[in-house]
Amino acid sequence: MRKLIGLLTLLFVSLTQASTLDVQVENYINTDFDYMFEIKNKNFKKVVLDCQSFINGVNLYGDQDEHAVLVLDIGECEHIHFSIIEAMEKESPVCLSLDFDNRAYQVKEDFCN
Repeated sequence: MRKLIGLLTLLFVSLTQASTLDVQVENYINTDFDYMFEIKNKNFKKVVLDCQSFINGVNLYGDQDEHAVLVLDIGECEHIHFSIIEAMEKESPVCLSLDFDNRAYQVKEDFCN
């Protein structure tokens, strides 16, 4: 748990120090907006996949109202959305890996490490 707290602190304080962050998709729910979805994860207060706003991205919110975002283009945002939906329909676990150093992501049908 301390390692996770340390990683979150690094993420929110200085993204240049962080590399890859894995987010286990425990649940994936619609919001009041058509192209904005909430990823339920016990390690974050809130994770939002925003494919609707002017700036698309994965928004991560911590317990102390820390905020980090991995900016995506519309194609990347849609790819994450449909990959999560497809895996969940198969009842597979889903891990969303975010690489802030390289502005990259990966959706894996597996549990996060």
